Amino acid sequence: MVLQPEPAENVKGGSVSKHPSTHAMRCGCHAGEARAKAAPRSGEAAEPVRPEGPYPLPFTTCLKNQKKEAPMKNCISIILTAAMTLTLAACTAAPDPPPLATPTPEPTAAAAAPTPEPMAAAAAPTPAPAADFYTLKSYDGSFDDGTAYYEFTQRLGYALLLKTDYATAVQSVCCAVPGCGHDTDACPAYFPGRAGRYTVVAAGDTVYVWHTSFFYTDQSWDDFWAEKQASGIRNAAPYDTLTDDEFEADYRGIWAEQSTPPCLYAIDPAAGKTRTDLPLTYRDYTMDACDGSTLYGEQMIAPYSSQASAGKIGPTPACRIDLATGQAETFALEPTEHYLAGFDGALLTRRYVTDAPLPTDAEQYAAAIQSATVEIDRLDPRTGARTSLTERPYSDADYEKNGCFIGVYNGKAYFEERTIIPGSGFRRTVLTTVDAEGRAETVWDPWPQAEWVLGDDGGRYIWLYRDNYNTSYAACALLDTETGQITPVTQALQTGSGAVSLRGKAHDGRWLVVIGADSVGRTTDYGLIDADQFAAGSTDWQPVAMWQG
Repeated sequence: MVLQPEPAENVKGGSVSKHPSTHAMRCGCHAGEARAKAAPRSGEAAEPVRPEGPYPLPFTTCLKNQKKEAPMKNCISIILTAAMTLTLAACTAAPDPPPLATPTPEPTAAAAAPTPEPMAAAAAPTPAPAADFYTLKSYDGSFDDGTAYYEFTQRLGYALLLKTDYATAVQSVCCAVPGCGHDTDACPAYFPGRAGRYTVVAAGDTVYVWHTSFFYTDQSWDDFWAEKQASGIRNAAPYDTLTDDEFEADYRGIWAEQSTPPCLYAIDPAAGKTRTDLPLTYRDYTMDACDGSTLYGEQMIAPYSSQASAGKIGPTPACRIDLATGQAETFALEPTEHYLAGFDGALLTRRYVTDAPLPTDAEQYAAAIQSATVEIDRLDPRTGARTSLTERPYSDADYEKNGCFIGVYNGKAYFEERTIIPGSGFRRTVLTTVDAEGRAETVWDPWPQAEWVLGDDGGRYIWLYRDNYNTSYAACALLDTETGQITPVTQALQTGSGAVSLRGKAHDGRWLVVIGADSVGRTTDYGLIDADQFAAGSTDWQPVAMWQG
């Protein structure tokens, strides 16, 4: 059974803070991760509500119609309860990277923290040498490594990790255990609770899953269950349609996830999974990037709407986790610095630069930040090497506080220029790029269609979506990053309603696209097609044999 969204709830012992960074998972202008809301991923319900608290959506979900200019502060939406999975690139044993060489002092809690031994004995995975950085899509858990597309599908009380193999055009559960029913923790692809608590990373032949414990609880099942029964949620949608057994099963899964500390799973589809637990101090860390051997993340801090707080003015807490050993350590980014995306063999970051230290008082901060410069840097977190690529003046139109960063496409970082409309948000006006050498280029001036937003990364092509103001995002065109040509998207879904949309890119140049959806917008069919053929209007895609569980 696919669980429909549940109402938000408070969880004893849990705390969630939000992060001002613009990584796609954080609601911002990180475009390479946008997708059509009309075509959710497998097992995902249309317009769902995230349980147990808020969580930001990718940037397209935050952006409003340019004609209606929605307020900026409405950017943060509630995420999908049927959130999905993610996997990353290749890995072999590499030594622990050295601490970040930065003049910024370490915060008090930034000392390296050893982690316990794995939960069960298993053959040590063989990751590959550190290589290029990949941006992780923690907001929906999906991952594309060029050979396969990974995602979670939500079930009653648990989520399953699915794999769509490009070579075979087959979608399957990431489990090869004979006779497995995929409905207990013994299944390598089984994860209790909500899919949105997990981020997948593929390293060589091993799939890793990071568990973020935003809502950790030390309650016993009996206390947890009694609290849920007393809350009255049983009579609220969608739980009012469940049987008593289904209701209890769902909350048992939620409790199992929430009572698990932050941890790293190593998955062997044929044998099972092992778990390395980390201290609770890592529970508010999201994993933003991976270089094939090491995960890099930062701590979620404070609300988007309130940059001014003592905890946010100082150095940004960051961490790294070695995939081969599970060892983790914390370090500090510069004050106000946050990861944006993988870029040019390192990471793209942004930070505020001011003549004087930013005050912690909210009003003083609001005044001081008006004269700040937003610096965009190329940072190698393995060495601390930093190169300034560009500087941008601070703008109140930059609701993500990210320098109006959109995403990295075809080796270049893309930014929007915005004009504030008093009381009504902003209007996009100019599109610019910066390459690895810091060379800037103007792509659009003026913005050609007010309702267009830059979406998924198709390699040479950028998918353009139409912002229909609080309805759905329909793919409307492709932007050729090499020629500047804009080509309308004319292909439509074969089933259901909604727009064709991009999911992944195979190494051989084919795209994985959504070609079918049911009446509530859940993906039912994928197709594989050459990118250039799709751009030419072709619908000659190879159907994917979808998992029917």
